[in-house]
Formats: sequence, structure tokens, C-alpha cells
Amino acid sequence: MKERYGHKRKYPAIDKQIPIPPIHLVQCKPPMNYSPKGKEHTEGSVDKEINRMMESFSHGSIEYLNSKISRYSAQKGKCAVTGEFLEAHKVHAHHQKPKAEGGEDEYGNIIVLDEAVHRLVHATKLETVSEYLKNLTLAPKSMRTVNRLRKLAGTGEIMTKKTRANLKEYWINNNVA
Repeated sequence: MKERYGHKRKYPAIDKQIPIPPIHLVQCKPPMNYSPKGKEHTEGSVDKEINRMMESFSHGSIEYLNSKISRYSAQKGKCAVTGEFLEAHKVHAHHQKPKAEGGEDEYGNIIVLDEAVHRLVHATKLETVSEYLKNLTLAPKSMRTVNRLRKLAGTGEIMTKKTRANLKEYWINNNVA
């Protein structure tokens, strides 16, 4: 309580576990300020894209569509890797645990990606991976996410300069030839 509300005092609690602070101590975050560019992608445009997804639904189960739409909404219409807003035709729902390995169409197993990122996650040929990496120019955090998804998909991690340096250091420190 002290960290959150700045007071040591004990407050009434629900079931002696969840403290209830006085209302005057509760603070809310200020409203988000949208830049002129950001106004294009408000909740209204997410709703429009969801309607487009529903209209163009042609394959998969109803659970798949529901999970795809729910995840798209939860991600505020953005790709989980690039953070870019996705229009309905560019939305790809990726199964984190592949269906071939028992993955389901449930919400917890679906992540929304840009088409190019999704293709990168599943690419196996070095030339294809290189081409997508060149076109996407991913930040280190995004690259870690791609590698996590690739590992889950069974396509293997993409070696980065940092990964190679860590591996080389490991080999030197452990006398691996």
C-alpha cells in the first residue's frame, strides 16, 4: 500500500486480503494524447477492420475467427512484432503452438502478426529469411520476439550479431572447438 498510495496506514480490506484505500488517494493515468498520425488508428478504425475481417472470413473454425478478432482487438490492431497498425487484409493469426503439434484455435494460442512477419516466422530457406529481414528492419526487441515465435514454430532462431558474439564467447570460455 505504501508504494502505491504513499501511506503506511492500514485500510479496510475485503476478506482481510485486498485493502480498500480511500477514494481521494486513488489516482488515474492522464488520458492518452494522440499525434495527428495516431488519430488514424483509434478504436473506431479497429472496429472497422474487425468488421472487414468478419466479412472476409472464408476458412477455419468459428473459434479461430473469434480468437483472431479478440487478439486483434487486444493488441489494438497492431502487429505483435512491429507495433504497426494492421488493416484487415494484412492481419495474419499465428498459432504459437502449431496445430500440427496439438495447438488449438483458442485465444491464448493466437497472436496477430503482419503478413511479412508471419512469413518470416515460418521461412526456412536462408535466402527467404534474409530477404524478409532486409525488408522489415526489426529492432532488437522485435527480433527477440520473432526468434521466440520461430523457436515455438520449429523453424529455429535467426542468428544475429549479438547471438553470434555470445556463442563465440561461450565456445572460447568452454573450450569448444
